[in-house]
Parts: sequence; C-alpha cells; structure tokens
Amino acid sequence: MRRFALALLLVAVLPGLAFAVRPKTEMLRPYLQSGGAPLRMPLPPAPAPVVGDTHTFWAWNLNNMPPTDEHIPATCRGVSDHGYVFVEDAQWTVTMNQTDVDTVLNTWDTATPAGSIDPTKGIFEIETELYGDPPDIDGWPGIVLLYYDMGCYMGQCFDGFFRSLDETNDPHSNQMDMLFLDPVHQDPGSDYMFGVMAHEFNHMIQYTYDPNEEIWLSESLAEAAMVVTGYPTDLAWLDDFVQHPSTTFWDDGTSVNYGAALLMGTYLYERGGIDLLQAITKDPAHGEGSVEAQLQALGVSANFPTFFGDLATAIAADHFTPAVRAADPYQFTLLDVGELNWTDTFSPGFDAQSIPLAVPAGALVAYRFDVTGAGQAAVVFPQYEADDLELGLIAVGGQIAVERRDAASSDWPNMTFDLGSATPVLLVLANPTNADSETSAQVTFAPGAADDDTADDDAVDDDAVDDDATDDDATDDDAGDDSGGDNGGGCGC
Repeated sequence: MRRFALALLLVAVLPGLAFAVRPKTEMLRPYLQSGGAPLRMPLPPAPAPVVGDTHTFWAWNLNNMPPTDEHIPATCRGVSDHGYVFVEDAQWTVTMNQTDVDTVLNTWDTATPAGSIDPTKGIFEIETELYGDPPDIDGWPGIVLLYYDMGCYMGQCFDGFFRSLDETNDPHSNQMDMLFLDPVHQDPGSDYMFGVMAHEFNHMIQYTYDPNEEIWLSESLAEAAMVVTGYPTDLAWLDDFVQHPSTTFWDDGTSVNYGAALLMGTYLYERGGIDLLQAITKDPAHGEGSVEAQLQALGVSANFPTFFGDLATAIAADHFTPAVRAADPYQFTLLDVGELNWTDTFSPGFDAQSIPLAVPAGALVAYRFDVTGAGQAAVVFPQYEADDLELGLIAVGGQIAVERRDAASSDWPNMTFDLGSATPVLLVLANPTNADSETSAQVTFAPGAADDDTADDDAVDDDAVDDDATDDDATDDDAGDDSGGDNGGGCGC
C-alpha cells in the first residue's frame, strides 16, 4: 500500500511523468503518467554535445516529496550516433567511469544480448524500428542520457524516468530529448539498468504519438520493449503475478501490476509482431479500443475479448507445453511463465464440482483438476446470463490440447469437451471487461471408454465390437474365447 500512496502523491504533483521506482531490493517500477500532454515547442537547431561539454541540467531531487527542482552540473563523457552520455560531476569516477560510459553507448547504439530480436542492433535502433521515432525538440540525432544521483524517499530508490516537461518551454525544462538514469543504486552498465533504459525510451516514443495512452497499455508496450531488446528486467514482477494470477491487468489510474503488463506486452508481440506493436503505438485511440482496432486490421484476432481469453489461456497452459509448437497461440516463446498458483485445485474423481466464480475486472481465475481417466468434461453455468467471460479448458497429457469458448459459441454457456485420458485438466475463465463478474460453474468429468483387457488390440472395450452380445469367457479375447470376431480367428492357437 505504501507505493500506491506514493503514486497518488506523485500524480498529483508531477504532470507528464513516467517513473521507475525500485522499492528496497525488489525490482518494482510503478511508472506513472499524467492525463495530459504539455505543448511541445520545437527549438532552432543548436550544436549537438561533444565529449567534454559541460552543462547544468534541471533535475528532480527525489529525497523529497514532492520532488524539488535542482541544478545538476554534468559533463559529456561519451558520444555515439544516437546518444550523448552526461554524468553528474559529483558521480564521475565515484559510481560511474569511462568503461561504464562505453558499455552504455555500445548497448544503446550497437549490440544487444542474444535474447534480443536482433543482437546486431542497439536499443535505440530496435525500438525506433519497432515502435517509431522519438520526439525531437532539440534537433539532435541522438538522445541525452543523464546519469545522476536521484535519491530515495521512504526507503524507495529511483532508477530512471522520462519526463515530458523537457519537451516544453516550462521554466524547469531542459528543452532536450532526454532520459534520466541513476548510477548509484544499480550498476549503470548492468542488464537491469539497460532494461530501465529500454522501458523509459519506449515511454519517450509513446509521447510522440499518444501521450494520453491508458496506463495499462502504455506500460505493456514499455514492458514489451524490455523483452524485444533482450533485457526482461521485470521477471520478479512476473513471479509476483504467477503467485497472484487473479491480479487485474487494468490500472487503477496511478499504478499497474508490471507482471501483468509484461505478459500483455509480450503476448501482443508474439501474436502480432512488430506490425502490431507499431500500429498500437501510433493509433491515437486509447486502451482496449486501440488494441482491438489493430488486432482486426492486421487479422490477428476477431476482437479484444477473444485476444484476452487467448492470453489468459496461454498463461495457464505455458508451463505444461513441452516444446515450442508452431502457430500455437496458447504459449509464450519469449517468457517462461511458470506454473500458476491456482485459484483452487481438485482431485474430483468423477463427482460433479460446484465452483463459485468471482472473476475480477480485467483478470483471470484458473483451476486445476487432477483427474485420471477423464474421457469427457462438462462445464455448466447455472442461470448464467452475462456474456462477458472467456473460457479455456486445457487437457494436459501426452499432447496438450486446448478448447476455447465464449458467448459466440453455439453451446455456450453449457459445454462439453472431449479430453481423452489427460491429467491434469485446467479450467481458465477470463474477464475482459471493466466490471467484476460473479457466477458459478458445475464441472463434471465422465470416464472414458475403458478397455477391459489390457492385451486386447482394440482401443476401447471389446464388448462394443465383439460379435457376441455378452462375454462368455471372463478373459474375453484369450485363447478360450469362442467369439470368432475377436482377435481375428479365435482358434485357440
């Protein structure tokens, strides 16, 4: 709760802010955005920075809340085609040195790790090709990367941020395209800080096209930026989501769960690739409307609720997928989701299970049934009239099988599924709306057709195919059976 109180305070006092917060040792960054974009005022071109240039920047002292504006004397310590690294003078050779600067610029311009979608390119090129161009108020070809001691407040230390204030003529604006990064609390040349850099640069690009995007979608796009550049820094948030899978994907106006955002952003990329992420970024519409329009335009999914149900099903199924399956929408290839902390688990045998269902807005619930010999499952929603849920049923056996249903299904809301003999069986319900949904489900498993003779060459009970209505031999198809239709002869040989 403490971070949410802090979030509310920041929103109230800092318009145009996208923040990264690391409470204590956890990788938590509740980024915040304002509800409006300040006026951008392009400036006449000025000489771009060169190594050795000194400059006094406006920056926030985050030891105070609300933060106070202060001057930070810094010197340009490195220049590349797309970046200008300035380091606070008080931090030079203390927390950051020339090796760090060279590493930063190499990652920014030249190369990313093997997990990147293109290791031969840096963060700048990958993101601009994928999402679009950043703003350009200063007329320079690169982005200013200012490293300074941001400070900590109430035990929470800060990693980095992009502030749209610097794209305006505000009295405290630097009137530069720039990111603020901290060299004190994390190694500035670490994968962690490169993930922060990729995330915050994405917020800068979003500002160019849609500065008023809904927080959940803005953060999902920024989380996807971390994944595609090879720096999925928010895996601790992913673990948090896996432990609390009924957490909403939506934001509360000030914060969002970054495990949910990481899953959403990654799944958008895995389903629609660069084209989908770029189209959503550049769509001036917001939130679900923007995503649905681009899903339909690119032929990725029929609508947003269907996509959301597919996402929820993939989250539950991913742990059980033994290997990458081509063209399978119910898995992740760029993340290892892990096994969910199930809403509940059952070992039902073949007795009906009545389950009360409370599915929060923008969330999922997932149940695991460990049942052996299930040939069929029936899921019934007694007196269910709403059309807002998406259902996935996952049979985990020698080959995982997935069934999906929603209100458009002919048998909705009372459904049957052929499961074979798989165990476990996973039931997922997703609510893609902005309102909580409450109902109940009755789940029944029926045994499959049992084989009454393990040596029989029929996959099902041989009574069904025997040429005699009854078995006149307790061992059926052994040598003493007088049925001529079993085992191809019945000669007793």
